[in-house]
Amino acid sequence: MSRTHGWFATCLSLTALSLSAQIVHAQQYSLIELDTPAAANYPLALGINDNDQVVGAISASSAGEDPTLWNGATATTLGLAGGISGPALAVNNAGLIVGTTYTMQPNGTYLQRATVWNGGIATLLPTLGGTQGSALGIN
Repeated sequence: MSRTHGWFATCLSLTALSLSAQIVHAQQYSLIELDTPAAANYPLALGINDNDQVVGAISASSAGEDPTLWNGATATTLGLAGGISGPALAVNNAGLIVGTTYTMQPNGTYLQRATVWNGGIATLLPTLGGTQGSALGIN
């Protein structure tokens, strides 16, 4: 057996072992269709936790997005703490949700604020000295 042939056979064997190990330990997933109100333009799933809770947004009007929590396939729209739009971006296993709320300023511009939802109640989080913020993840 030549050195090249032996090297190729060794690499092929290691690849086969690696693939079979991944197949044995592969996780099983199932897809479910998330509930969306008939008047909605689109749903957008952005985060999921180990309890099958999905967060994201539903666009029900041209004004923007409503932050949304799906428990199983059932959708619940979350409040915006005085804002006009915004998505829920992440949910932890305790059910705390974070995301962004957009508020309209008197001059017509938008301000984005990091938001946490606890039990469906929205709370705007303070910034770290700036004027805007967004919460992208939670552990």
